[in-house]
Amino acid sequence: MKFPIWTVYQYPEDYPGKFVARCFDLDKPTAAVIVADGLEDLRSLLPKGLVRLERNELDDPVILETWL
Repeated sequence: MKFPIWTVYQYPEDYPGKFVARCFDLDKPTAAVIVADGLEDLRSLLPKGLVRLERNELDDPVILETWL
């Protein structure tokens, strides 16, 4: 992977009631997915050393944040 980017979602359609982090390699989706019941639980499962970015107001409403 060249540049992993983790996007965190709250209650996406394919995981209702769950928090999900999906890994992208730059702009290409990968098979890596993390699923948790709570946001703090999910954050604790992300790889260490990442930096959190706030969501953009133009992002899909289910996107909470992105980690680089």
